[in-house]
Amino acid sequence: MGANPSCRRLRFARATHRPWTGSFFGTKNVPVPLPAKGDSPIFAGYAAKIGTVPVDGRFARRGVSLVEVAFSALLIGLTLVAALQAVGAVFKTRLAARQRQEGDAFGRELLAEIMQLPYSDPQGGTTFGIESGETGATRANFDDVDDYNGYTETPPKAKDGTPLPGGAGWTRQVTVTRVVRLTPEILSLTDTGLRRITVLATSPTGKQFQLKALRSKWGTLEMKPPLDSTYVTGVAGTIQVGAGSSPAAGGTPVVNHAQGP
Repeated sequence: MGANPSCRRLRFARATHRPWTGSFFGTKNVPVPLPAKGDSPIFAGYAAKIGTVPVDGRFARRGVSLVEVAFSALLIGLTLVAALQAVGAVFKTRLAARQRQEGDAFGRELLAEIMQLPYSDPQGGTTFGIESGETGATRANFDDVDDYNGYTETPPKAKDGTPLPGGAGWTRQVTVTRVVRLTPEILSLTDTGLRRITVLATSPTGKQFQLKALRSKWGTLEMKPPLDSTYVTGVAGTIQVGAGSSPAAGGTPVVNHAQGP
């Protein structure tokens, strides 16, 4: 019976193979097909893929090319960068929210302190700003609204000069201006009976938070009581929840002049 060139007998070699389970099971001889001259590329590729082509006495194994290593490193790098950007965005959002809360609290605390004072100097002074005898290391001598014009402090402090908790790195600035009564966004060169108070709080990172209020000399705070009494004109305080949280300071003027003890 003649030999068919398309169907030939494969040559087999005896090769020593150690199973993956280790040397506990010992070794055994496994017939391994070897490519020969004239074999089709499909057979040769299959033999090389399953690791049966002996090279210098060892079986050839298909490894990872340099291109595949570089591509894998690129994918890992891109994934890591995206993850770090997401984490960074979360921390930035939390920092911005915290600074917004602190800036609002510091601004309101100082604005409430100013709003509870008289519109003009109780001593009859006509100077727009600090009068003689009102200067000092603290705001204890400030007795009317315009005394705060141009005031700047770092860090925020109470009226007696005590630093407010959590205020390290913060700056507060105050501007008091005369404005037109019907259009308070327009400045006035003369006193119209209405003043605009602007408190600007700046965070350690440079973020600015601004609060504004209008003070009139015909408002409720300017109404004199019928009898000589002591009244509460404002309330300020500091609150902290837990030892690890940041304290918050705030205050508000009392417009109905609650009678004190």
